[in-house]
Amino acid sequence: MKKILLKYLNLYVLSGLLLVGFAGCSDDKDNDPVNPGPDVEELPSIGTYSFRGEANRIVSGEATMDGGYFTCIFSPEKIQDGKTSTYFLFSLGMYWEGQVVDASTLYQNDQYFFIYEDPFYYYFQ
Repeated sequence: MKKILLKYLNLYVLSGLLLVGFAGCSDDKDNDPVNPGPDVEELPSIGTYSFRGEANRIVSGEATMDGGYFTCIFSPEKIQDGKTSTYFLFSLGMYWEGQVVDASTLYQNDQYFFIYEDPFYYYFQ
């Protein structure tokens, strides 16, 4: 009885080792750069931005003036119908619009906030 159990146990162990051996011998080329296919349209860049030390292209941008703010939206993808899933946005308040301001009397004001949304990380104010 023990010989039969050892025989089947050895068979299962050998099968398991063979499965692990074949699964470990994959030929993935993770270091090869991914080139777009011939039918992928390469959009012209209007600039670049750097995020986490990596330079990214800016493909499209829009600017609007609404409610006393001048808002700029830049995206690494084409903005279609005013919608995009990845973008960088900033707004400037039109505090001195239409006024003559003596720059020698201005002081630096660092009261601003930055909201960053990332699908992988959560940053709060």
